[in-house]
Amino acid sequence: MFPVSSELDHVGPLAPTVGGVAALLSCLADTQANPAYASGVEDELEGGVTDCRIGFIRQYEGIAERFQPAVWRAFADAQAALRSEGARLVSVDLPALHGCHDVHRILFEAGVAVSHQRLWPRHAAEYGEAARARVVAAGRITAQQVGEARSAQARLTKSLSQILATVDILITPAAPFTAPRIEEAEGKLRATRDSTDSLSNRTALPFGLAGLPAVVVPAGRDAAGLPVAVQLAAGRFRDRALLRAARALERARSGPLAP
Repeated sequence: MFPVSSELDHVGPLAPTVGGVAALLSCLADTQANPAYASGVEDELEGGVTDCRIGFIRQYEGIAERFQPAVWRAFADAQAALRSEGARLVSVDLPALHGCHDVHRILFEAGVAVSHQRLWPRHAAEYGEAARARVVAAGRITAQQVGEARSAQARLTKSLSQILATVDILITPAAPFTAPRIEEAEGKLRATRDSTDSLSNRTALPFGLAGLPAVVVPAGRDAAGLPVAVQLAAGRFRDRALLRAARALERARSGPLAP
């Protein structure tokens, strides 16, 4: 795979079941760098979450009212399902996340400049319009911006790591809205964007920015039959515990969500 950005772009497993994700992770994992992956991750999926401490977010810094009701219902149902599997739910507070979008954008674009420095501008004519715009934007990022973004990234990573030292897993909504229909997606995403950030980035982006493993698990459907999901996150190299929790949630919901 050729990354768009060397900084934050990477391969991640995508599968219809937690077992499929675990099998793909076993193939992708660097067993020399981390011997913990020497045996198949999928071998431990049925270990359960008895006495596992799962932190749920107490509040979302003034944006909770902008999440769709179906998202909160699915979030509550997922917590109840994990509790029924033996997990202990603990409320936690997240650090301020409103600046994550800008930090991610700067670091991502800095990575674009690195990834494409041997190809641009010599092969500029071979780039598509969107890719060309990314590379041009990357050229405007300054060293000061990158330095400030890295400092903010380090603070975020430290804050999330401190929270994950008190719980085994974090559970959050995967997004503030249910999956939009294709014809509605553009307008819905645009409608949820404010002046500094996107609501969807308040839940998913921080963990990727901090280099922490996370997995999105189907958690039901809204009244229109559109899927809703929750996100589970864990500390660095805690992928096994993370996937055990994801499998417990999938199991409590009587298997994967049918398409």
